[in-house]
Amino acid sequence: MIELTDQLRAELIRRADAESPQEACGLIGGGEAGTVLYAAVNASGSPTDSFVIAPTEQLVLTKRIEADGRELVGIYHSHPHSGPEPSKRDREIARFWPGVVWVIVGRRPCPGEDCTGGEIPVDGETEPDWDICPTCDGAETVPAFWAGFPAA
Repeated sequence: MIELTDQLRAELIRRADAESPQEACGLIGGGEAGTVLYAAVNASGSPTDSFVIAPTEQLVLTKRIEADGRELVGIYHSHPHSGPEPSKRDREIARFWPGVVWVIVGRRPCPGEDCTGGEIPVDGETEPDWDICPTCDGAETVPAFWAGFPAA
């Protein structure tokens, strides 16, 4: 289960903003020890519109997650130029990661009065598809999140 707490959302936004205009990416470790992001280098040949985590880095990060007393529960990446909905490529790649939650942070115009906040529980049994953004505070675009299991 991944619970996108305020702290975790803030860290996802920070990482996405720091890597922009490239897509930020990494793995998510979770368990009794809490949920932690493990940043990866985007090894894509086109990092502004896709992400790749090199196999050797995947292995290193997975071993680090396990050494920290956690298990791999998710993959995160950003869409710096669009909303958080999974792309066709995201859906295709997700087939190779069964049971692993994908968390995507994107940017979209502020919905104004319809702006919502809250937590996105992902328990592995449901297919959540919630957009959640923080209070806009007058910004033209705001971070928005998608979490779930992209269907191919």
